Amino acid sequence: MRDLLLLSYTYPPDNTPAAVRPGQLRDYLPELGYQPHVVASSFEGGSNMDPFVHRVPGAHEPRRARFSSKLATSFMRNFAPYDDRLPWVPYARRAATDVIRSRPMAAVFSTSPFLAAHFAALVVKMRTGLPWIADFQDPIRDNPFRTRRWFFPYDMIIERLFFRFADRLIANTDTVAEAWRARYPSLSSKISVLWNSFDPREECVNISRPRRPHRVLAHVGALYGDRHPALLLATLERLAPSNVRVKLVGPIEPELLQRLQGSFERVSQSGLLE
Repeated sequence: MRDLLLLSYTYPPDNTPAAVRPGQLRDYLPELGYQPHVVASSFEGGSNMDPFVHRVPGAHEPRRARFSSKLATSFMRNFAPYDDRLPWVPYARRAATDVIRSRPMAAVFSTSPFLAAHFAALVVKMRTGLPWIADFQDPIRDNPFRTRRWFFPYDMIIERLFFRFADRLIANTDTVAEAWRARYPSLSSKISVLWNSFDPREECVNISRPRRPHRVLAHVGALYGDRHPALLLATLERLAPSNVRVKLVGPIEPELLQRLQGSFERVSQSGLLE
């Protein structure tokens, strides 16, 4: 069994879709002969008893890591257009270094969407020379949620930096991979695709159809950014259908909840939304 360092800001049981992929990697890579050692964030409140999972920052972080984290916070507030969780990078780098010192690692595997994992992996790559696999659950450029105009090409600089130093680049769709190959033809040989997938351990069973006078339209997942139900809520208010109910299951971004609070309340009071 070879050891692999897996860096991911989110990790189960964090309540976000981004945690699913690293969780599956942790569970299934041992079947291929690799034991992942996970470094994940404790900022989101998640915790793990697994000895191969390291949540940082911990209660007693070195002063140097805490100072570097404060510098990253200042940079993010004043010079970065997005919250890429940069204050986590010093803690992740410190934990990754401790793991590497404890046993030899075959490679470093980092997965986003939060780019902090890739920044931490970049530092580890430059300090140790270990092979680095950079897995992007979302692209950096051509990302519909990264459209802010800034006074310098923030995303282009970061993408080129990662693509230059990573030994393998993983996209989650063939469309993204083809866009990368067109943009970086000299790097085509190190671009691969790893699709998001279902977990074969989760059994899909047939259940009897409930008897009710209406149909249920359900959205199970996170609501954030431009992924919101504003048009759906407006349609429900306008049409007031008697044979449809909408159910939203999952976390809602606080800013989005505040912006749509009035619509949520009106449609909920009408009995059309749960």
